[in-house]
Amino acid sequence: MLTMNGRIGRARYFLTILGLTIVMYIISFAVGIIGGSNGASDEGIGATAYLISIVFTVVMAFSVVRRFHDLDRPGTHYWLLLIPLYNIYVSLVLLFQKGTLADNKYGPNTVTS
Repeated sequence: MLTMNGRIGRARYFLTILGLTIVMYIISFAVGIIGGSNGASDEGIGATAYLISIVFTVVMAFSVVRRFHDLDRPGTHYWLLLIPLYNIYVSLVLLFQKGTLADNKYGPNTVTS
């Protein structure tokens, strides 16, 4: 999970992103509840939630790069997700397009079918 090498299939990619998103929101929510009940400063709570979101975004980026590798595309295509509206298309490609069936330069096929 914490590597940009190799490939990741559609189902595993979806479950990884979904799981990380849910965990990130649960932790951020808990930080807000705990910080609010302790009377902590808003700056400290905001900084903690911001740090949590950065860590989870980096971990998600690893999965995105591995998914691009499954499609036989370089990981630098990750930056296409920063282009407004086009990022929707790229996200849908990552979710729905089948990876290359044969081994590619990024590793062996992850799906056995």
